[in-house]
Amino acid sequence: MPRFFNVLLLGTLLAMGWTFYTSASTGPVPGDVITYPGFVEDGMEVEMVVDKGLTQEILLRCDVRGGRNISGIMVYSKIDDLFCSSQNRCYRDVEVAASETCGW
Repeated sequence: MPRFFNVLLLGTLLAMGWTFYTSASTGPVPGDVITYPGFVEDGMEVEMVVDKGLTQEILLRCDVRGGRNISGIMVYSKIDDLFCSSQNRCYRDVEVAASETCGW
């Protein structure tokens, strides 16, 4: 194989690796839309929502013990219209998924 194609292949693989690395990061990326309804109103059960396009990550305020928040994360799928608990079970009813995530 000519050297040009080796360099092209290497550049393509590096670009693909960088794309995977940046898309698989645990933190929010610049395109994400984040709202904080829990900071606006103290009694809110939803502390934060991260809109990741086809899904939304929902951080729940499950309980307050000793002045510290006990939190849980669930996911909403916009395509399937399902709420998935942290136990990897999905429901149409948000209350059921939230109860399972927080152990209410």
